[in-house]
Amino acid sequence: SSSSSSTFTTPPVSSTQTTVSSKPGFYEAVELMDSTLTPAANLDGVWAAAPNEGLLTVPIPPFRFDCNNASAMPDKVTISSNGWLSFEPNLKYTLPSAAGLPATAPAPSSMIAMLWTDLDPSKGGTVRYGLEAVGSGEEYFVVQFDSVPHSGTASTTTASFEARLFVASGRIEIACQSCPGAARLMVVGLQGPASVQMLYANTASLADVAWELIPTCPGPQAQVMDIGSTDSEPDPSSPLDSSSDQSITALGLVAVVVVAGVVAVLLIAFWRRHMQLPAVIVELKLEEENIFV
Repeated sequence: SSSSSSTFTTPPVSSTQTTVSSKPGFYEAVELMDSTLTPAANLDGVWAAAPNEGLLTVPIPPFRFDCNNASAMPDKVTISSNGWLSFEPNLKYTLPSAAGLPATAPAPSSMIAMLWTDLDPSKGGTVRYGLEAVGSGEEYFVVQFDSVPHSGTASTTTASFEARLFVASGRIEIACQSCPGAARLMVVGLQGPASVQMLYANTASLADVAWELIPTCPGPQAQVMDIGSTDSEPDPSSPLDSSSDQSITALGLVAVVVVAGVVAVLLIAFWRRHMQLPAVIVELKLEEENIFV
């Protein structure tokens, strides 16, 4: 939980360090096996001369962090030198001291804690960012900390991790390739309309751990795409689509039968009214002639 600390190496999502909000319509976390970072050559943005305490705001493709709010599509993200991201504008605090999620002000209300702890990019390593794609499929925006040292006396201990924001599906991935502890609090998770926390620990040594965070509310942003998928459109040959087409065809046939029945009834009524009338007249005339005979 977020009220205590512990030591562990590869925590599963179901461990006591993980707390998931019960409020629907945010994200749920699952653990991934692959924590490989995006190749540096694929990311064209670099935070040049990143300071010990600093914030950098960069443009991103519109991303729906709150899938319950269709109008909330931020197109900028702020990177903190201390391993977290936020979509809020005009931020002032880098927050070197991490806190359990949900965190109160001055922490931003929308926050992605990639590895929120006291880091110092001015001592080494590289902070990169850029737009990448899974093959020719879904694009995702990457923020990557590569071999960035912890601050202070722990500056020889470096961390390598990244966050990936998938544009079409709204998924988020957080990968810790090498995230050793440095006797200070480290937090991994999300904060927004609700909160999801995967890591809360004062001493930890994480290696090759990654999490996928999936939107839980309905709508286009809740569509989960497989990594490597090249088609986000529904497959017309799938059983769901085939049954839908069959239902539509059956309804059309029923409608045709009903219309045909109505037309037949109208034709019969017309025939009875107009075609049998001369026969009635003939019978009346014969009766009149019989009367006068």
